Order: sequence, then C-alpha cells, then structure tokens
Amino acid sequence: MKIIIKKIFIFIILLNVCFTLISCHEDSNPFKREFSGGISIIVEGTDIYIAANYNEPYDYEDGSGYTVRREANYWKNGSWTNLHPKDAKGANSTSSANTIMLLGGSVVFIVGSYSHSNNKVSAFYWVNGIRTDLKTPQNYNATATDITIAAGGDIYISGRYYNNDDTSKACYWKNGVMIEIDSSDSNESFTRSIIAKGNDIYIVGEKDRKACYWKNDELIYLNTMWSSRANDIAILGEDIYIVGLDTREACYWKNGELIYLTSSYNMAEAYAIAILGEDIYIVGKDGRSNACYWKNGELIILQSDGYYANASSIAIYGDDIYIAGYYAFPIRYNEHYGWYDSRELKVCYWKNGIRIDLK
Repeated sequence: MKIIIKKIFIFIILLNVCFTLISCHEDSNPFKREFSGGISIIVEGTDIYIAANYNEPYDYEDGSGYTVRREANYWKNGSWTNLHPKDAKGANSTSSANTIMLLGGSVVFIVGSYSHSNNKVSAFYWVNGIRTDLKTPQNYNATATDITIAAGGDIYISGRYYNNDDTSKACYWKNGVMIEIDSSDSNESFTRSIIAKGNDIYIVGEKDRKACYWKNDELIYLNTMWSSRANDIAILGEDIYIVGLDTREACYWKNGELIYLTSSYNMAEAYAIAILGEDIYIVGKDGRSNACYWKNGELIILQSDGYYANASSIAIYGDDIYIAGYYAFPIRYNEHYGWYDSRELKVCYWKNGIRIDLK
C-alpha cells in the first residue's frame, strides 16, 4: 500500500486569547486548555498522529495567581500527550510543536522550539517523547520548522535562528549540525518545509518578503507579483510543486510558473501539498472563512458547520484523504451587536471530507 505523508507547520493568529498575567482569589485556575496553533498530521495504517499546540492553564509557583502558557502536544488516535519540557519552568516558558513525522511505523519525530523562563528560545526535536536540543552559533535563539530523512539515513531539519540584530535567518540542521543558508545582512528569511529527493535537499520559505526555495543551499526566487511566501513542496518526477501565497491569494508554482488557486483578494492561502498518482492535493483556506482543498485545481470546501475554519496539513494513506486543521466555535453571543464576539479554536481533522473533532 502506498503511503504519502506531508507535513506543514503554520502560525495562526489567535482569537481572543489573553496572555496577560493576572491574579485571582479563586481556589482553582479559571483558564481552560485551548488550541493555540500549529497543526501537522501523519497516518500509518489505522493510527492517526496529530501535533498541535495548546494554551495550558498554569499556576504561579508562589501561588500569587494564574495564567496560560503555550505548550506542545500530540495525539495518537485521539489520546493526547503533553510534550512541554519538564525542566522548562515558569509562566514565560513555552513550547511549540511544528511538524510530526513517523519513521518505520513506530518512531515519532516532532520538531519545534521552547522558550526558557529567561526568554531564551531553543530549537529542538523529540523522538518518541525524548527531547534533543539543536545547537546554534553563539547560542542564538532558534526554532525548527520541518524534518525529512534522506535515503542514506541523514536527518535534515529546517528552521531559522535570530542573529545579534534579532533578524530571522534561514538555516537547517544536518544530523544536529547547523548550516546557514542565508548569511546576508539584508532582510529576514524564513524556512517552512524541507524534503530530500535523491541526493538533493529542497527547502522552501521566503526571503525579503518573496517566496523562494533553496536547492542544495542555492537560493532560487519564485516568480511572484507582490509580497509572497512558500509553505510546502512536493516533487513528482521532474516537476517541482510549491504552494503558498502571493498578493493575498492562494497559489502554487509548478517548475517556477505561478498559478493562482483563488481570486478573492482576501488572504486566501495554500499551506500543504500531497501527490497521489497523477492527482495533486493542496490544502488551505479560500479567503471566505472556509477550510478547503484543491484536487487538481478544483476547489472543495470542507465541512465546518458554517464556522470559520482553516486546513493546514494533509496525509494520504491508501485511498483515504486526511486533512488536519481547526475551526472557531462560537461561545458567547453579543446581543447588542448581534454576533458572536468570542470563539474557541477547536482542533479537528477531516477523513474523506467528514470532520472529526479532537478533545
């Protein structure tokens, strides 16, 4: 049975989540755990793995109050595991899981970052829950965004670090050793996805607010109209497909040629791509508050009961299509204005278009 797994990480603007440190006189933390961004899915047989981040209730050690902090989690078949480093103490210590992948059917890799109580941010990865930090020159702040394993067994992890000017610079780690791919003094650069194809390593992202990719460390800009970014990559034969955003429209590039998926001019975006046979699947948002995917360019809206929704990761196993994302469930109606002014973000996935919520 053919397996195709794609991962993507995504940064999500949070809705009505307050990080303000407060004091309370109640006996228990009034906050509840709530999704806070970053979704990646993989499927192996009947097992479904999803990585995501949650704002977890947190009590100050001195008992002075309560807050929430962002913590990395993943689910296996609906049962979730918290990955926040046990040695990362304090309300300012947060962690993020950006991408999940499976090796050999049982080894779970997750890449991301965590911040210490002193605001130091470290890139790292977990293997079956065991954390390994990724080193940077001069102990720079860094985060890891994606992972791939080459045919020879070398582990490549894409990411970025922040130099002395606090400017984001694209990089990757090969077997734990960091390699810079943008050492210029110009604008920021980011990486979002990485794959290995034969002896070649492809990394996609953006530099100078332009979508681009690096092939074996060589920078290649993509044809764009305006501000753009590249989120994910897939290769079919000799054809290179990259998905992302250009001029507020969801799009993809085939061998560098820009092809738009939307024309709403309303922040539509493509986040992930997977290929099954000759069929191209791209997931994202359509600019009209809908989670969606495109099959060979045809738009298909995913079930969300009319709520704002977003799709960000895809896995194909056999003939089944799995798409992970979230939707915004309304929880408070404002009678004065006549709309819901508070929503809770809920993690979900769609199997062949049917939504399944994660608790």
